[in-house]
Amino acid sequence: MEITPEIQAILDAQKAEITASFEESTKGLKESQQKLLAEKKAEQEKQQLLSEEAEAARLAKAAQDKDVTTLSESYELKLAAEREIHATLQAENEKLTSGIKQGKISELANGFVSANIVDDQFSRQAMQGVYSKRLDIREGKTVVLDLEGNLTALSVEDLNKEIMASSIYANHIKSNSSTGGGATGSRTANGVGSTKGKQFSELTAEQKVQHLKDNPPKRTGT
Repeated sequence: MEITPEIQAILDAQKAEITASFEESTKGLKESQQKLLAEKKAEQEKQQLLSEEAEAARLAKAAQDKDVTTLSESYELKLAAEREIHATLQAENEKLTSGIKQGKISELANGFVSANIVDDQFSRQAMQGVYSKRLDIREGKTVVLDLEGNLTALSVEDLNKEIMASSIYANHIKSNSSTGGGATGSRTANGVGSTKGKQFSELTAEQKVQHLKDNPPKRTGT
């Protein structure tokens, strides 16, 4: 059935009528819900005020009667509440700080990977992890760590040069970025075939596994 402009106009009018009817029928319910919520909030505030007034009167009487036990208990409760609030705020602050730190590290790692790592998902994920683990944010500044997580005097530029020049990661580095001219490796191991002159992305799955076994990350001092 073809919907002519006339039929479409009728359908639109019916839709508008149904919508208006629904809004009118639910208007009273919404107003009732809002009224109940307002009354509940007012009652909670009233009870809170009464509770505070009662506590103030109790403490005033305790002070007048020199009731050290009551005063001490009140102080401990207030101190515990303040500690809880402080712990909550500290946890939220640490979470926020950690998020900002990880965001900055990820940004630097993404920049290095995009500029220097071969277009291979495995290589990019691996090098993203390698690079990120060597960075930290301390006192608002980006610092470089060694493989043990200890602080070094290296700059981010020094870290870039170290990774680019390392034979461990040669097969992950773009040929026009590596100081060694790209993928190196020429061995034939365990029957997986020669990898000489190949980029990491060009290796078979078996060759990639063998390469990682033959070239474990080596530890460097600070």
